[in-house]
Amino acid sequence: MTAIKKVHVVDLKGRFRVLPPMVELVPGDTLRIVNHTGEDLAWVVSEPSLFSGEVGEIVKRKSAGNPHQGRVVSKEATPGPHDYQIVMLKSGKKARGNSDPMIIIDM
Repeated sequence: MTAIKKVHVVDLKGRFRVLPPMVELVPGDTLRIVNHTGEDLAWVVSEPSLFSGEVGEIVKRKSAGNPHQGRVVSKEATPGPHDYQIVMLKSGKKARGNSDPMIIIDM
């Protein structure tokens, strides 16, 4: 059974946070980025095999007409931990979990 999992990006007094900082996924799961900040962001995944070749994507500010559809984890995804980046487009700041946010692919 596949699941839809969400990662929320929030602005805490000018510090951008990713909640939860780590998300566990299996092939077929969908990961959605929910942007609760006042600016658009870039979601960059450095491992192309995770999401069927998707390596970067712009996620607009949250609005009723602009939900992020998410990306499905590829069957070719490499098991184990994978860092990813959330970069705010206006301020250039990186959103953090405990450090860089992480996706863990479990088979």
